[in-house]
Amino acid sequence: MIASPLLLGLVLMVDPWAKHVEWSGGVAVELRGGYAPLTPGLPSEPALRLSIAPSAVMLYQSRVRNRELWVEYTPQAYLRASAQYYQQSQVRRPLLFHQLRARYGGDLSHSLSWQGVLGGSLGESDYSLQASQLGSNLSAGADGSDDGTADGGSQGTLLDTPVVTTGGASASVGLTARPHPLHTLTLGPSVTVRRLLTDLGSTTPTGLNYEQTSADLSLSHGVAASRVDSVATTATGGYADFGSQRGAQAYAAGSLAWLRRLRPWLDSQLTGGAFYTVQVVQPESGNAIPQGLPVIPTIDYLLAGRLLQRSALRISTNVNLGTRAYFDAVQGSVLPLAGGGVRMDFEHPPDLTVGFSASFYTPPTQPSSAEASNPATGRSSLSIRTPITYRISRSLSMEFGTIFTGRGPHLSLVDSSGPFPQKEFWVYVSFRAFYST
Repeated sequence: MIASPLLLGLVLMVDPWAKHVEWSGGVAVELRGGYAPLTPGLPSEPALRLSIAPSAVMLYQSRVRNRELWVEYTPQAYLRASAQYYQQSQVRRPLLFHQLRARYGGDLSHSLSWQGVLGGSLGESDYSLQASQLGSNLSAGADGSDDGTADGGSQGTLLDTPVVTTGGASASVGLTARPHPLHTLTLGPSVTVRRLLTDLGSTTPTGLNYEQTSADLSLSHGVAASRVDSVATTATGGYADFGSQRGAQAYAAGSLAWLRRLRPWLDSQLTGGAFYTVQVVQPESGNAIPQGLPVIPTIDYLLAGRLLQRSALRISTNVNLGTRAYFDAVQGSVLPLAGGGVRMDFEHPPDLTVGFSASFYTPPTQPSSAEASNPATGRSSLSIRTPITYRISRSLSMEFGTIFTGRGPHLSLVDSSGPFPQKEFWVYVSFRAFYST
């Protein structure tokens, strides 16, 4: 017998030792048709892409110190069909990409809590999956997940080969103390390891690499200034080693954020600060970025929440503008990225949602020597999506729409091919089934 949410809540309130284990899972099947390049140096070609991604989730909850364990495993099998893909990659089977995520947390005392997060990925990637899984920003883990803002994860340079095999792992711990009802202190160390498991040989004459071992430590303080306002200060320092071919860099950042609740369902956040990175270990190759980049001021604005709440229509938004830091493990650099994204969702309860999202990012710094010698690098990116979701039942939904992605070099290196010589355009339809105990 499956307990109802109300009965489960009463049990947890009455029994202080009550525990609950929930199993859930599902599968997502997606078919795409459109145009996409095989590698960064080739033009787009007609292609089909089929993806099947099952998932399994376990959630354990206990009232003992509010402990909770969440684990998700998502393998993905996908098959691309195009003329050049079969000729150059010589792959006739589906590619596999595995992702594992885990989160555990609880209370250490009345005013002290912690949360640990683990992520890992292992598998094969073509051009399209590299763009979505491997080019992640500073706040994304090695499992390929992004930070949930409107941009959907900034994109770095891609490897110039049809299929690559990569592995990565990330771990972070957040320790939160509440010495006062209005004050919060958070200490957060994290580490990321990424490796390229494919021998590129002579297929990448530019010397691109994919190796990263990085760690950082952040300390933040938040204070509730009023019923609708809060202020947070954050300091972060870290070190990123990109292997002997690219050297290592140290970086530091500081920021001050003002968060304000504009409406019961709408929040805004304005952040200002500075970012600095310096090369501390020289690479063996001559493709290093300039040493000792100056301190770069950063500013970011985020507006997220619901603009309209009606019985027949709900409008939600997520707008993000500013600069941020990101890792480009292929080029071997830690640099700021400027731009922004917007996402709008128009919900017609209970079944239909029409969405739109767009983002654009490019480095505000001067291009490196490696980038100037290889204009195919994808430091600038434009992404536009138009998803339409229809909920068929409680456990089954379908989605269709379009995806456009443009990638190109630093804007100062734009030539006659335009700012985005690498273009992808897809029309897709997907079905998602989900079951929970």
